[in-house]
Amino acid sequence: MVIFMIPHKTATSRTRALGAGLGLLFCCSCATKTPRAEVMAHELPAETPINAEAGRGGHLTVMLQMDDGRELLFMVDTGAPDTFVDESLVPKLGKKKQRQSISFVGGDHAYADLYSAPKLYWGTTRLLTGRYVGALDFKTLPFRRNPSVVGILGMDCLRHYCIQLDFEAGRIRFLPPELQETNDLGIALPISFSRGYCPQLHRANFVGRAPNLLVDIGCNIDGMVNREAVDGIAVFFPERNWGGETYTNLIVAGVGRANAVGLRFLARHVVTFDFPKGTLYLKQKRLGPLAGDHSLKGSHLGDLESPMNLLLRLKAKDQLPDWAMNDQSPICLETCSNSAPKTLESVTFSVRGRSGLTMNHYETAVGANSGQWRLQRAWQTDQDGKTTAEFTVP
Repeated sequence: MVIFMIPHKTATSRTRALGAGLGLLFCCSCATKTPRAEVMAHELPAETPINAEAGRGGHLTVMLQMDDGRELLFMVDTGAPDTFVDESLVPKLGKKKQRQSISFVGGDHAYADLYSAPKLYWGTTRLLTGRYVGALDFKTLPFRRNPSVVGILGMDCLRHYCIQLDFEAGRIRFLPPELQETNDLGIALPISFSRGYCPQLHRANFVGRAPNLLVDIGCNIDGMVNREAVDGIAVFFPERNWGGETYTNLIVAGVGRANAVGLRFLARHVVTFDFPKGTLYLKQKRLGPLAGDHSLKGSHLGDLESPMNLLLRLKAKDQLPDWAMNDQSPICLETCSNSAPKTLESVTFSVRGRSGLTMNHYETAVGANSGQWRLQRAWQTDQDGKTTAEFTVP
């Protein structure tokens, strides 16, 4: 997820996509710098457990405290340059400083207010933050999947620390700012910081060919890419090589303007963010997603897991027309139709035909009485989108 805030009276067009799953938001940055000496001298938070749903379709969350001891659940988000809180906390924030304009994908607009940043504690340790926090109505945010979350901890705080996410051990660790031994941390990748301190890798071909890749742990799937890079809403990669390593079962959303790697992908590694030195370390631990992953089941579109599993079962039995059982081509989520919010009625997938010049389409539907998913139609189109063949379905 990427959040940028723009003062209402001085709004500009400098915006960036934000993604958490398939939900998107835009706003501008108001982050401020903290002297290096203060960072070096500051106490580090204690090691903390990673919440069970993080990297499995959910967000990375942590319980923080305010000065009065009140506990608040925050989403940790490297894609947000600033920290935000729910508007229910406004009575604790003092006098409003500014009003902000926020635009959502699809053209919807909202406003956020800026307040002086409250003191926030990770355990007993006060965190370094920016000067301000933005207040939003979290109930309206498209990425919000956990109703208990009342804050977003952004890069105005995180950039001061060296943070390790060990998903195999289920731990978040704050490492000393001057790492001495890095040989066991995995591949070292230099990161730069885009508008508002958001970390970027200059490494192309995660999905598309864009050279800058946002590292966004607020994105709860494997990543996001410009919509024109995929043939639909999202794409599922049974297998893909990136950076010399093999990965399986990747889910990447096609959105407006985005090129990001998300939490579901990062969770396959021990991840070390050395923000002070501008380095990301990735130590791969597994090819596929974490055990218990529910990313498809938890989609805001509805339960995509059932129709996808149907398609993969038919493919494994070599029962899909013009699609070999050993073909590892990307599977595009082309269209979805809902009979009610989050209740899918039909889902159409597509994959490149054997020739590479055609596209095969597979429409799945759920039975009104049985509740079971079935393959309803299969057909082929040419490069102009014209139907060239209708297949018999099993």
